[in-house]
Amino acid sequence: NTIIHTKDGYKQIKDMVGTSGDVLSYNTKTRKAEYKPYHSVRMTMKRAKIYKITTKDGQIVRCTAEHPILTKRGYVRVSDLNPKDRIIAV
Repeated sequence: NTIIHTKDGYKQIKDMVGTSGDVLSYNTKTRKAEYKPYHSVRMTMKRAKIYKITTKDGQIVRCTAEHPILTKRGYVRVSDLNPKDRIIAV
């Protein structure tokens, strides 16, 4: 149910399977948001444990343990996040 900001508007990630386009991303070198291409969207695990991350402002992100999340200390696997981590928002 995760909603992704694409160049064509907001889309649920499940509706992006089998498509390609541009998604809003964070450039770690310029520290600015920019659109980058995406492709090969697919389901990777059918019965994976799903983690729910709730930010201070109430945004919710759901993903698997292996999913990388960009934080102030760099990319961190979801399973390795701690309460002090600050997620970089685009």
